[in-house]
Amino acid sequence: MKICRFLSRCRPWAPSILAATALLCTISSLHASEETILTDQTGAENNDHFGWSVAIDGAYAIVGSPSHDASAEMAGAAYVFKDHGDGWSQIAKLGSSDPSEHAFFGWDVALSTAHAIVGANGVDVVGTNDGAADAFRK
Repeated sequence: MKICRFLSRCRPWAPSILAATALLCTISSLHASEETILTDQTGAENNDHFGWSVAIDGAYAIVGSPSHDASAEMAGAAYVFKDHGDGWSQIAKLGSSDPSEHAFFGWDVALSTAHAIVGANGVDVVGTNDGAADAFRK
């Protein structure tokens, strides 16, 4: 069951640093203004799909890159950024604890105060492409 896998994978974010962008905006009333553009700081390759999924909670943002080829072809990655008040910086690059080809880790992302969840819809757990989610905590 995916819930069991999800709960057993909760592990701390590991700091590390990785051509696409994600745009953060400040919304006030009915107007939005660009705040910054987040990028993969170690140089993404074509078709990594950085920015495919995004989530923000307070001073933290997470950006999915489901086609990133870090450990296997299209295994995927997710990047955590922090707003330090004077700008955003990448503080972690997340990957699956069980990377596989075409896992698409980073297809979906969610973020709360203490946890991040990253979906990988191409993972083969029981059948083909049945998917999984990895949980991380600060």
